[in-house]
Amino acid sequence: MGVSHVLRGVEWQISTTKHLLIYKAFGWTPPEFGHLPLIVNSDGTKLSKRQNDVKVEDYRNKGIYPLALVNYITLSGGGFNHVVGEGVRLKTIEELSAEFQIDKVASHPSRLNSEILEECNRLEIKRRLRDDKLANEMIYTLRNIITEKYPNEHLNVSEVHIKSVLNWATSRISRIEDLVGKKFGFLWILPAAKELEVNKNLLVGLLESLQGLERFEQDLIKENLRVFSEQKKVKFPVLMKSLRSVLSGLDEGPSVAEMMQLLGKVQSLERIKAVLR
Repeated sequence: MGVSHVLRGVEWQISTTKHLLIYKAFGWTPPEFGHLPLIVNSDGTKLSKRQNDVKVEDYRNKGIYPLALVNYITLSGGGFNHVVGEGVRLKTIEELSAEFQIDKVASHPSRLNSEILEECNRLEIKRRLRDDKLANEMIYTLRNIITEKYPNEHLNVSEVHIKSVLNWATSRISRIEDLVGKKFGFLWILPAAKELEVNKNLLVGLLESLQGLERFEQDLIKENLRVFSEQKKVKFPVLMKSLRSVLSGLDEGPSVAEMMQLLGKVQSLERIKAVLR
C-alpha cells in the first residue's frame, strides 16, 4: 500500500501485535508503528467529543485561527525546539515543518493549557494585522459581527476606525469577538445627538477641563470628573449618567473613566464635541 510509517495514539499499542499478524497473514510488509502519548485536559482527564473540546469546528466557531491552533498543539505535545521560559512565539507552518524532530516528542501525556491557546490567538491577530490582505479580511469579519450584534444602533464601522481599534486592542483581547461584548460596545455605538438630553453648557465646561489633562489615565480622569462635578455643583452620579450617554448611548458597561481611557483622549473629546455641534 506504500505506507511506511504509522503514528497513532498510545491506546492502540495493545492492538499492534494483532495488526502485525494480519499483515503477516496477507504476506504484506508491515510499516513501522510509533505510538504517541495522549494530550489530555488541564486536569488530566481525557479529551472528549461530548465536551466540545476536540473538534476543529468548535475552535473555529469560538474565533480561534488555524495557525494559532496548530501552534497550540505543537506547544502541548513536544517535537519542537521550545525553550523553557522563552514564552510563546507564533511560528509559521513552514518553520514548524523544518523544526519538527520525532525524537523530541514527549514520552508522557501532555496537558493542555487554555491560556497558551489565548496567547497564540492574540499573536495571530497581531500577525494578521501586519498583512494587508489578512487585515482586510479580519476587518470585514469584525464589521459583520458588529452589525449583527447591534442592528438598530448608529455605528462607526469604517475601515479606518476598525483597524485602529484592532491595533489598540491586540494586547487586550485574544479573539476579535471580544470586541463586541458589553465592555467594548461603546467603541462602535455613536448615539445621535438629537436623542440625548444633556446640559450642553455643562459639556462645554467639561470639555475644557478634560483638554487640560496631560495623562489620560483612568484614575486621573475620574478625579478630574469628581472635581468638576463639585465645582459645578452637579451630583457625581448625574454627571456620570449624562457623560455615559454622550460617549456610548449605553446604560451599562465599564465605568465612565475606564471607558474614556479605552477610547483615548482624542476619541473621547470628539464624541463630546459631536453632541455640541
